[in-house]
Amino acid sequence: MKKALFTLAALLCASGIFFACSKASQNQNQEQKKEEETIKSEAFAKLGLKTTPDFLKYFDITVEYYDLSTGEKKSTKLTESFYHEGHPALPCKLGMKVTTTVKDGVSLETIEVPATFDYVRPVILRSFVLSYGNRVDALHAKWDEPSVSQVTGSDNVQKMLNKFFGEVNDGKWNKSVLFTYDAEGAETEGTWE
Repeated sequence: MKKALFTLAALLCASGIFFACSKASQNQNQEQKKEEETIKSEAFAKLGLKTTPDFLKYFDITVEYYDLSTGEKKSTKLTESFYHEGHPALPCKLGMKVTTTVKDGVSLETIEVPATFDYVRPVILRSFVLSYGNRVDALHAKWDEPSVSQVTGSDNVQKMLNKFFGEVNDGKWNKSVLFTYDAEGAETEGTWE
C-alpha cells in the first residue's frame, strides 16, 4: 500500500514538473515573440546594370530608378556600369528602367570599326534582403552579374555592331523591373510606371 501511495505521489510530482516546464517554455516563447515584435526590421537593397566603355562609344544608356534612400524616382545617363544600394524604409519600391539608344551623330556608315569590341547584354541586377533582429527573413535576388563578351576581328565586329544597332533601334535593349515590398517585406512584382 505504501509502495502504491509512493508511486502515485511520484507520478503526480513528475506530471507537475512536466506541466510546469511546459508552461515555462510557453511563457519564454511568448516573451521572445514580444521582444522580436519590438525589433525593427531593416532592409538592404541593390540595383545594377553592367556595361562596357566600348558599348558606350556608340550607344547611350539612360537608367531611371527608385532612389533607395529617398524613394524618389531619379534618372542618370551612364558613363560606366551602374550600381546603386541603400537601406530603404519599408514599404518601398525597388525598380529600374533601362533605355538604350544610338548616340546622336553615330551611324554604321560613319563609325570606324575597331579590331575588338567588348559588350555585356543588358541584365538588370537586383537584390533585396530583409533582416529582423539577428536573422534574415527574406531574400529576393537576381544578382548573377553577366560576364563581358569580346568580339575580335574587324569583320566580326562589323557584324556584331550591325546586329546591335538593329536591336537597339528595335527597342530590344530596353528593360525594366519593378518590385514593391510591403511593411513586412513581402514582395510583389509590378510593371514600371
